[in-house]
Amino acid sequence: MRKKSLIIFVTAALFISGCSVSTKKEEVVENTSDTTTNTEEETNQNDENIIADMYSLDGSYELPFEETETYTIECSYHIPMITDDSSDAKKINDEIHDRFDSNIEHVKKLISGEANEEELYEADYGDVSYEYYENGNVVSIVILVQYTYSDYMEYMVYNYDKEKKVIVSNDEMINIAGLSKEKFLTCAKYSLGEKALKNATEYANEIDSSDEDEASIEYRNMMIPDFIKSYVDTISDSKNDISMPMYFDADNKLVVVGRVYVPAGAGVYPSETVLDKEITGNDTSVFDEFGNKYHYDGFEKNCMNLYDIEGLSATAEHTTEDGDTYTDNYYMGYKEGDPSVFLYQDVCSKGNEERCYEGEIKFIGIDENGIVYEYELNVLNGKQLDSENILKGKFSLYTYWEDFDFETGSTPFVGIYNHVEGYDLFDTGNKPFTLEKTYG
Repeated sequence: MRKKSLIIFVTAALFISGCSVSTKKEEVVENTSDTTTNTEEETNQNDENIIADMYSLDGSYELPFEETETYTIECSYHIPMITDDSSDAKKINDEIHDRFDSNIEHVKKLISGEANEEELYEADYGDVSYEYYENGNVVSIVILVQYTYSDYMEYMVYNYDKEKKVIVSNDEMINIAGLSKEKFLTCAKYSLGEKALKNATEYANEIDSSDEDEASIEYRNMMIPDFIKSYVDTISDSKNDISMPMYFDADNKLVVVGRVYVPAGAGVYPSETVLDKEITGNDTSVFDEFGNKYHYDGFEKNCMNLYDIEGLSATAEHTTEDGDTYTDNYYMGYKEGDPSVFLYQDVCSKGNEERCYEGEIKFIGIDENGIVYEYELNVLNGKQLDSENILKGKFSLYTYWEDFDFETGSTPFVGIYNHVEGYDLFDTGNKPFTLEKTYG
């Protein structure tokens, strides 16, 4: 393993113009390569090293603050390149170069004092480092990018076969690790889930002994469902796939860089985790315990990511044995002003039948598909049902926001329903069923 140290400095995010920049110190080394256009000093390369510095820069600069003051920014860039002359090595080097070149040129101007008035602002990221590991023929490069204006850390990972002189795909990495794709995904999501669970458990233990004043209780009521949702987001199949960055570490163990969700800050952070090949699930009993201990009216509604008059709806088309078709328009939500009342509606085009149920719902835990709820619907169209007609059952629900849709200018909200037992609210035939957020 070779390692370049990472220096992280927390700085104020200020955009100021109108004053000059003074140089504090500068150490710049830039490697000769087809991917670089400006060469200041050639790095001495060891022929045995497959990885060398493309850029090496450490320095500081001052930016103006208000009219008479300045503040100092420390920066550290150590950016790698592959020393092979193969086309795949060049492809990786070009991608790395293109990612960082403009940012480094900006920083070099700031350090040297050559920046003009419009360039007197902090770079997007001031600290970049890398590590690389050699395991057999596979060389894994891990680049860490620390953003200036947030606590977000980005990982860039490349895997290269130094004998075949080609990029190693994720499929090949998984195969080298002796895993099937299905086994990899299971291990990845639950290895990451352990981290999300640890965050939630530490928080749960902290708030368990917190003050019992009204503000503390309100905050706790808000945060417990958020930690439950964050864990479910972390292990969701929609958030974990074989395109996730991965590499072999110094111990030849497969490491995956996935997303761990938290209900604070950026909401999601990339996280390295060594793949536990034996893991098949997580112990989520802490959520069950706190879901019961701190339950309140509206707990389930918050777990579903629903607010005020929001609910979940869907339309399903059915075909009878005679070949006739009809539709069901479904709705699931909560009574306005009283989140303790669970609502379920089914408007069927066949006979124009409308069934509006009311009842109760309870959070009971987590399964591999989402948050599990148990419900009982004992009122139909305003009338109390006798015991044999009461609808009872359990279902799992995972709600999340999809990626921003540039065509519609919106971020779609989706709910994935899975029937667990009892009455199937959406007649799914035990298949996942998609719901959309609705209002009113």
